[in-house]
Amino acid sequence: MEPRLECVHPVLMSRDVDNAIRFYEKLGFVLVGQDTPVMPRYARMRRDGVELNFQWHDAKEWDYPNDRPTYRFVVQDVDGIYVQFRESGALVDAKPVTETPWGTREFHVRDPDRILPRVSGLKNPLPTPASRDSRREGTPLYTLRAIAAAALSGEAPSATNAPNRYSH
Repeated sequence: MEPRLECVHPVLMSRDVDNAIRFYEKLGFVLVGQDTPVMPRYARMRRDGVELNFQWHDAKEWDYPNDRPTYRFVVQDVDGIYVQFRESGALVDAKPVTETPWGTREFHVRDPDRILPRVSGLKNPLPTPASRDSRREGTPLYTLRAIAAAALSGEAPSATNAPNRYSH
């Protein structure tokens, strides 16, 4: 059997791991492990098929120009997740659901450590095989959307868009 990547578990910087745990619990994540019961410096949390890890970092590691990571949760019901997150009271620093030029509906939220999770899903059904992405000669747009649709259904490793900067 060919070795393959199974999934990604990002390890996110945190000034206060306890605070990160409380924030992500509001978003429906469950604590599955931490290094110590009091003032943890490392913790693991899960929701559905997503695992996030939080690791404490000293304040000097946060100085500019160090940028916070951006990551994407791929979901089928962007609007439903937005309502869940909003009702949790955690969406204090967030952008509403929007449609993107690259074919997704998504919203962004900033956590207490200014890390930017994006929640994203397809906005259109898969196009016909005749559709082509004019920016990538010879790469059918339906292939890119099929990869995203397979990721949403859990049938293939996830594919994400290239990261880009987002400012509030």
